[in-house]
Amino acid sequence: MTAGTLRSCKVCVPVWRHGDNHALFAGRVIDVLTIKNRSLEPQTRPIDRAACAFEASMKACLLLLYSAASLAAAQLPESSVIVGDVVGTDNRPVAGAIIHPWSEPSRAVRSDAKGHFEFVLGSPSIRYAELLARSEDGTVQGTWVCNDADQRTLKHREMVRITLRPCVSVQITVKDSKGDPVPQAEVGVEAYHAFIATTTTGVDGRARISLPSDIHVRQIMAVKAGLGLDYYDNASSQKWLDANPTPPEVALQLRRSKPCRIKACDRQGNPVAGVAFCPWTIHLFDRSQYINVSGAPHALGLERVTDAKGVAIFDYLPEDVKESIPLLCASKEWHQPEQVVWGPDAHRDDPMPELKTSVFKMVEARGTVFLPDGKPASGILLQAEGRGKTNDYCRVLTGTGADGGFRFLLSPEQSYLIAVTDMDLAAPSISGLIMHENEPRENIQIFLNEGTLVTGIVTHSTTGKPLAGATITFIEHGARIDEASLRLNSSSPVEDKEEALVRWATTDAQGYYEMRVGKGRFTVTANHRNDKDLTVSDETLINLDFKAAPME
Repeated sequence: MTAGTLRSCKVCVPVWRHGDNHALFAGRVIDVLTIKNRSLEPQTRPIDRAACAFEASMKACLLLLYSAASLAAAQLPESSVIVGDVVGTDNRPVAGAIIHPWSEPSRAVRSDAKGHFEFVLGSPSIRYAELLARSEDGTVQGTWVCNDADQRTLKHREMVRITLRPCVSVQITVKDSKGDPVPQAEVGVEAYHAFIATTTTGVDGRARISLPSDIHVRQIMAVKAGLGLDYYDNASSQKWLDANPTPPEVALQLRRSKPCRIKACDRQGNPVAGVAFCPWTIHLFDRSQYINVSGAPHALGLERVTDAKGVAIFDYLPEDVKESIPLLCASKEWHQPEQVVWGPDAHRDDPMPELKTSVFKMVEARGTVFLPDGKPASGILLQAEGRGKTNDYCRVLTGTGADGGFRFLLSPEQSYLIAVTDMDLAAPSISGLIMHENEPRENIQIFLNEGTLVTGIVTHSTTGKPLAGATITFIEHGARIDEASLRLNSSSPVEDKEEALVRWATTDAQGYYEMRVGKGRFTVTANHRNDKDLTVSDETLINLDFKAAPME
């Protein structure tokens, strides 16, 4: 499908029900701009597979019609666009609202006189996107989180509605191990594995943060270089949406830190400067849950960058942890094939332990995607996924430009599948693509076709009713990995003997899901159970139903 065009289709207006609002927007349960009657309840009726498929197809057509003027231009941005309205609790538009990603207020946009806004995400997919909207004074706030499993193409503009409500406020007091107030400590509130708000303490060691009232706050963290860190555990379970109500006050006492150094070297053993590292998870002894800080380490200044000698010093990691802390490479230009972990017990007698790690330069893969008529295909979402002698396998998304061209930056010494993840078109995946450091790959060609639409209904394994919000996982199997071809001096075996690429879909209110794929071998699961093997060849449509239990 080219910019500004629709393939042969009939546009009809379905009868919308409150329970099906999110079907228009590919499975997201959000306040939809075009739905006015919010009092209607879901209709109870037998599952109509044809109707489910029809409604799912309408979402693409209607969104394309909505954004036809923007897509008529010759060039599409290599980024998803989030468009929507900001309203108050009275459903009236809010002009001048500030909208930005959670941890990036510098990228803010404002709503216009009608409360409308457009935000260029800077990513080809909206998966895991998070937006915060607030009034000028911050007293009313709202948020939108894409936490489901769907992946949208560049041709579609996600439509959202954010309602501003009176915010909740939490006061954080930070003290050191001696009980004295800590000024200028970095403080952050974590939800959905990202920091929604950050600030610093004043001279009295106190800080106040205002938050959307409906946010699921899991942890509140404080850290200061040279002193240590602490976090308040508000999570009620390991599920990422399970959290207790936000407390009005939190007292944190920084745990005594023990410094360590990490040294980064290339494959020749030479030190590498300018490589950023950050912790992955930290689990204090007296906390029931760990905190994952890898989602936005820059938000609290947790990253450390190597100097000319390839050395970076972590001066805030606590001694009293339940388990060792993995230190990950946070630089987009470098790949760390083997993790290093820091644990105070293993280095108790060393005042400044040094952990050595190898880093390899990421490598480019470029190519072009073509439509069935041979023309360049713009706005196509692609996914590349690698496997090799590493537990840090690469999974990355990119999109095609107006000329059909695409560019990946991939981790070296892995064997890759490259798949088309479009809603309307597909192609056999590129397989057996082995990437080596300093050896970019050019002229990769992908030729689109209609592919095969896999659809199904997921029902509750006990009640037999449609199961909404179920996660459908498609694991595509690629070529067998040739270990000898991976230029990596590692004693670790290749854990996966063949390439794999993982995609997801989410069922709607009627338990319906769909996924368009090219020829290939797949394993499909519902809620990570009930494995079914699937071989796709030239079929137009394949039905694959599941009975599954809800996620625990």
